[in-house]
Amino acid sequence: MTENDKNPQLERWNNLAFGLGALCLLFIAFTEALGLSTATLRNVLIGGVFVAGTIMWLVQARKHCPHCGQMFGYHFRILRGNQCRKCGGDIRG
Repeated sequence: MTENDKNPQLERWNNLAFGLGALCLLFIAFTEALGLSTATLRNVLIGGVFVAGTIMWLVQARKHCPHCGQMFGYHFRILRGNQCRKCGGDIRG
């Protein structure tokens, strides 16, 4: 692991984003179940989920491969999402 992977500030951002996304989803569920939801409220909460996901994506993109040190980068992965593009190693640890 590189120093960037253990950066407490990046982990804090990731945890805050995860909490924001969970809180927004929970609030959406409660307002929908109680019939208190409006279009504006829904859009604001979905925006919160979008912001949380974007923060988590940016934090993940700054991490490095534990095998070769290559930055994960901002490219979109569907197939072989847990493999480094440079060395093919498992990027999860």
